[in-house]
Amino acid sequence: MFKLVNHLSSPAYKKRSLQCFTILGCCHPQQQPFSINLFHHNNNPESRTKIHFRKGIKIGEKATLKRRFSAQDVSDFARLSGDYNPLHFDSEFAKQNGLFKDRIVHGVLVSSLLSNLAGTVMPGAGSIYMSQELKFLRPVYIDQEIEASVVLKEAQSTRKSGDKKVIFVVETEIRSVDNGDLLVCGISRLYHANLEVIEQ
Repeated sequence: MFKLVNHLSSPAYKKRSLQCFTILGCCHPQQQPFSINLFHHNNNPESRTKIHFRKGIKIGEKATLKRRFSAQDVSDFARLSGDYNPLHFDSEFAKQNGLFKDRIVHGVLVSSLLSNLAGTVMPGAGSIYMSQELKFLRPVYIDQEIEASVVLKEAQSTRKSGDKKVIFVVETEIRSVDNGDLLVCGISRLYHANLEVIEQ
């Protein structure tokens, strides 16, 4: 069973508006699939993250996620990563070389939507990245609506030290919602210990 611990019970969190839950336990392979809301920030339903715990998955399954990155998101990412490239903060600098019409969102921040989908939806909780190949084809601008998608293309079964290991090959894309332009594309490979491939 999973246990949810509400950190708001701690005195250190009483004055904060962030409701945060920690998952304790693990997903047993025989456990029925279910989902939980992991956190809820500033009482804004849009920030609630639903984590999917699954028993099986089918080749061809797809998951999508829409998002806009704000100027604050870009600033927060720069603070965490240390990447203060002026292309992300100075509109005039971004326009100087003629490649961009305004300041752009960090490519790694944009591609984090793919990690979001992999770890919370498809394959879901318990997934771990083995590799991620990406091509950044077009820039993403602040407040531009984009949609990330992941499609399960293949399940590669291997054996190492007598244990069966399945690597899921996932096609990844990020497109502009406005015109459908392909912005980012690639292939990811993920490992999941307890997920079975369901025959079509």
